[in-house]
Amino acid sequence: MMAAIPQDLLDRIRALEREVRELRGRSQMRPAMDRILNGNVVIGEGGSLEVRAPDGTTLTLIGRVPPDYPGGIPQQSFLVSRNDGSVAIAVWSANPDRTPIQPLQIFDRKGSVILADDVLSEGLARPYIPYTLAMTNHSTESTEWSSCYESYGIAQHPRIAAYIGIVTAGQGGQVRLLVNDQVVATGGNYANLRGHWAVPGYAYSTEIKLEIQARRTGAATIVYPRPYYVMGVESAPHYLAVEPLSAQPEPQPR
Repeated sequence: MMAAIPQDLLDRIRALEREVRELRGRSQMRPAMDRILNGNVVIGEGGSLEVRAPDGTTLTLIGRVPPDYPGGIPQQSFLVSRNDGSVAIAVWSANPDRTPIQPLQIFDRKGSVILADDVLSEGLARPYIPYTLAMTNHSTESTEWSSCYESYGIAQHPRIAAYIGIVTAGQGGQVRLLVNDQVVATGGNYANLRGHWAVPGYAYSTEIKLEIQARRTGAATIVYPRPYYVMGVESAPHYLAVEPLSAQPEPQPR
């Protein structure tokens, strides 16, 4: 004859069986592995996130991207490439030893920078934007400096590049460029003026005044300045150099 089992004990056993079944069912219900809900993903200690195309081409790198800073300090960057591996967008320095501040850059398919900020100053590095010039006098016969072209513009770049030719009747004559009423460059006697110079008192998106002056010297009887171009340019060109993502060292797992 079986011993009598208290009713409350049987109830407890049934309750335990229900809980085991529920736990077993829950263990088979895994959350979706392609979603992140109500939380953050942290990649630290020099790690990086890499997205690759089916053929293995790197499309995106976020985190540590070579080259490192001097002393092996990781450069934390952001790069996006096209399907062919050519860089499209980057917050990254190709030469961190010379330019530790990373420029924002947009590239064409050949690797040329078509848009970038100027990290050595402020404002734009690329594209170059030309200034328009209004002619006040097409020539001068004076031996004193005379205004021939004048304009006002909005400064977008920290430097200004110009190519100003000179045509004279007789050998002699000079041209010079003024920015904000300050002489930034003067051409030699009977010589074209070509180069790039800092904008005096530069501040991004402020108004600047441009002026081209000329004067007669030597045997010249009349001087005709010829502005071929005057445009804003970046502080220095070297930090815009870039290599395609395929040329960068393979990120190593950490």
